[in-house]
Amino acid sequence: MRFGRIRSLRRFRKLKRTSGQLVNVKVNMNKEDYCTYWLHRIYHLPFLYKWFHKLHHKYKQPTAFATTAIHPFESLHIQMTLVLPLFVVPLHWCPFYIVALYTYYHGIIDHSGINFKSYWWQPWQPDAIFHDNHHQYFHVNFAFNIEIWDKIHGTYRRKDRVYREDIFYGKGKVFQELTESEIKDEIQERRSENPFAYRGNKLKYELNINEFQQVKNK
Repeated sequence: MRFGRIRSLRRFRKLKRTSGQLVNVKVNMNKEDYCTYWLHRIYHLPFLYKWFHKLHHKYKQPTAFATTAIHPFESLHIQMTLVLPLFVVPLHWCPFYIVALYTYYHGIIDHSGINFKSYWWQPWQPDAIFHDNHHQYFHVNFAFNIEIWDKIHGTYRRKDRVYREDIFYGKGKVFQELTESEIKDEIQERRSENPFAYRGNKLKYELNINEFQQVKNK
């Protein structure tokens, strides 16, 4: 009887440790992803983009090799920002590496140019097209593994906005400010996207000239 209680106590402690590590994974992932969202967004400010982050955006249609194609200064800055807090708030190595491997894996997936879609158990994870849009339209969709950050801060791609390399700050340009030439260019740019990368295998942001004019005249 006594040994049975000891075994039960050990199982309880093991379960408690496991559940604690799972909580640490969740907390660490949210913290790191939100921090990375802001770091990424900051590097899209005109000065930092021109001198550092633009190197990464030479790949308008990225491949897996573009994942680590980052300016050394930017790479060091991001890594130090994510690692230094560990000296103040200690974290077990297990949840740290789980999040790091998960992030690196999806970094490769998101830059692969292949139609990867998130699984049912990843409601937080955007499909690969989310980051493809970021490379094609530059200053939009800054999040990595949790797309809700963009939705909260208004930098999630909108159908009624135009995004280009010369339009900064993640808010896009409203249709009312577009010239006829810009509208035609935007229509062609949207048609160049891969429909099979979207849910339902249909272009999510496609608009024809009449639809553009309707939105513009509102």
